Amino acid sequence: MIETKEIIKTLKDAKNIAIFAHRHPDADAYGSMFGLREICRILGKDADIFAICNYSNDMTKIFNYDEIKQDFNPEEYDLVVFVDMHLQFRLDAKHIDLAVKPANKLCIDHHPIGEDDVMVAEKCYVKQVAAACCQILCEICQAENIEITPTLATYLWAGLMGDTNRFLNSNVTPEVFECAKVLMQAGAEVQRVYEIMFKSMTMQQLQVKNTAARKLVLKEDGKVAYIVFTIKDMKKLGIDLDGVKRVSDLAIKIEGVQAAFLCTEYQKNHFKISMRSMEGVDVGAFAAKNGGGGHVCAAAFEIDATKRQLISKLNDWCKEILNG
Repeated sequence: MIETKEIIKTLKDAKNIAIFAHRHPDADAYGSMFGLREICRILGKDADIFAICNYSNDMTKIFNYDEIKQDFNPEEYDLVVFVDMHLQFRLDAKHIDLAVKPANKLCIDHHPIGEDDVMVAEKCYVKQVAAACCQILCEICQAENIEITPTLATYLWAGLMGDTNRFLNSNVTPEVFECAKVLMQAGAEVQRVYEIMFKSMTMQQLQVKNTAARKLVLKEDGKVAYIVFTIKDMKKLGIDLDGVKRVSDLAIKIEGVQAAFLCTEYQKNHFKISMRSMEGVDVGAFAAKNGGGGHVCAAAFEIDATKRQLISKLNDWCKEILNG
């Protein structure tokens, strides 16, 4: 693994930089992409963000989606940086082959590395104990004396809050609070991010939560829960994919539930399975076994299945997840 000095040297030596994160970006992925671009600007470098954003959500109030590009030409960039991911298959289908073409690539991530994982780049900085990739970027700035501007601090704060769920998740360490202190002192818009990500709720979002509660199924004596949202369900509610993400932590908050599955139909008969768990249940290992990835208490994978086939699998998964 490379050191922080080599990360900064690699950025400084590049002329045109392309930044990618995993498909279906979350707050940490967006925070890492926009945060790294801000770091590049501070270093006097040009950088572009590439992602597929087919829907809008509250995150647009923090990150300007209009600044994100979709069409990537590898010949226009001499450095590609992957943040919040280290596996090629986690890229958007549109970028999965093109993004790895440039010879000069860099990876910055915090997800666990599996025994058989093939890294997306030779130059990698992976800190698996970090709660968020945004935490790593904050630590890199500190280590290399890079000024953290209020804009950069706000981007990184949003990512940190997303992946720690406002410091509620089990991945919170003293280093997380050190990072939070640095970002607050640097001028992060803490309250605005809280309002956007956690406090505000529209009537439509309340309806989504009510629908999720009705759809919730408890199995294994109430120890495992699952919720399934189909495309038809989302159309009926008038929401997009991100509208469902709002309820990703709903089931795991129920007393007695140790593991929960939120299943969202991204395309016809293609579901994303987002998992959450309490300490002692490793959903990260479960996701990895099914071609996905993540952390011990928060992970995801995707599957091709009809709703009926999915529910049949869920009944098996509910038993399997408790048995390790």
